[in-house]
Amino acid sequence: MTFSRHLLWKLPLAAALLAVLAAVAAAELAPAVPLATVLLSALGGAMVLLALLCIAVIVMGSRLQAILRRGGSDTQWLWFGAEPPGLARLRDRSKARRRDGQSR
Repeated sequence: MTFSRHLLWKLPLAAALLAVLAAVAAAELAPAVPLATVLLSALGGAMVLLALLCIAVIVMGSRLQAILRRGGSDTQWLWFGAEPPGLARLRDRSKARRRDGQSR
């Protein structure tokens, strides 16, 4: 998996800017708290959330890739108890075509 160099600084920058925007709005809700404290709290919270999000993306991506490598048909269908409707029929048709083609 490759990452763009721009992603390494754009993602934390975007998170920090969103945190500053949220902090300015939160400062209106708590006027007794100094703005610097609200800003630092918001930036720290945003960086923690960003780190958790990155970890979750890496873990879920690895899990879904492992499922596909082990013969899973579609990772989105894992929420259901069975494979997508018609998939078994398509496999049977494919096997029959291969068998017919080999026997000729």
